[in-house]
Amino acid sequence: MSTMSTRSDGIDVRTTFMRLSPASRTALSEAWAIIQPSLDQVLTVFYDHLKRTPETAALLEAQARRGLDGLKDAQRKHWERLFTGSFGADYVAGVRRVGEAHARIGLDPRWYLGGYALALAEMGRLVGAKHRWNGRHAAEVMAAVTSAVFLDMDLALSVYFEEAQAAAAAERGKVADAFDAVVAMDSLIHYEPETALAALASLAERTDRQIVFTFAPWSPALGLMHRVGKLFPRGDKSPAIVPVRPDRIADGMAGRLGAEGWRIGTTKRISSGFYTSQMMEVSRA
Repeated sequence: MSTMSTRSDGIDVRTTFMRLSPASRTALSEAWAIIQPSLDQVLTVFYDHLKRTPETAALLEAQARRGLDGLKDAQRKHWERLFTGSFGADYVAGVRRVGEAHARIGLDPRWYLGGYALALAEMGRLVGAKHRWNGRHAAEVMAAVTSAVFLDMDLALSVYFEEAQAAAAAERGKVADAFDAVVAMDSLIHYEPETALAALASLAERTDRQIVFTFAPWSPALGLMHRVGKLFPRGDKSPAIVPVRPDRIADGMAGRLGAEGWRIGTTKRISSGFYTSQMMEVSRA
């Protein structure tokens, strides 16, 4: 999640770049006095346009189930914070909620930008009508309004893209950690049964379909060799083969993974010369 700052590395840099000076903030307050009495009209035009556009109508309809008046009220409060010109923590938090909401519902930036263009045009019409005999002052007021609106879009879209990137990264992480099938040939022959079962259970959490693995099957001769080998120090540090009874592995897998839909399938002893291994397959039902 983003940590959009109100310090010099965040909002301050943006307001300076947008040339939102103290004079601009005074102009914003004047603009709000003009726009606020007609804000319901601006919002009606704004949402009527969204409802007539097929790409946004479906999103708006889904959100409107919670009440269109609620959407309008939220937008009204957000613009009120914008036009105070303070650009403080409350405003930044509000922008974050807007950006996160757009990312959550999948609102493409093109429609967000288009909607704000329409709202900006309506605001310009209101300011122009109020100062129709003083075009220069109307232009000064609208310059401040335009900068503030573009700042608002910049911040909201920054959050939108950060959220989208975070979601994409999380999805890539899921794909990277997930397997359709796993083959573990002789990877478990050096582990004690409980450790091997824990490793298989961990793999199963990230596997969709099938795990095929081998282990060293217990036999009287191999079991005796393993016990005798523990009594004498070894000259090398290579891991010892740990023989395991197949029924212990089968019972352990059923106990750990049976409730999650895993079932034991084919199991087969493989012998070739001095090599002996037990193959076992488990599949998700």
